[in-house]
Parts: sequence; C-alpha cells; structure tokens
Amino acid sequence: MNEKTARVFNGWLGLTMDERQEFDKAVRDFREQNESGRTRIRESVRKTADARMETGPLGRGCPCCGR
Repeated sequence: MNEKTARVFNGWLGLTMDERQEFDKAVRDFREQNESGRTRIRESVRKTADARMETGPLGRGCPCCGR
C-alpha cells in the first residue's frame, strides 16, 4: 500500500462504525456520479473540510493521518 493510501486508510480506521458507514456511502455515491456530479461533490467536501480544518500548532498529530 502506498503512503497516501495508508494515510487515508489509517484515518478511516480511526472512525466510529457509524462514521465508517457514512464515509463508505459517500464513496459509493461519488463513484455513481458523472463528472459534473463528482466536481460538485469535490467542491462541497473541500468547503466543509476547509471550514473545519484546524491550523497552527496543535500539540498533537493530525486527526486524519496521525502526523
């Protein structure tokens, strides 16, 4: 497994079972979309992730990748 995939998988492993189901559904929904639907989903996720992203020194690792 490459490093990028391992980081994402490590983040998935840190989710609760409900969060994993939500994530898996989001991936399935994304795969079923055409390119414009995928673009819309990417933009929506990016906005949500950017709005919630913690920046600056945290004193602990990234909640997704552990770095």
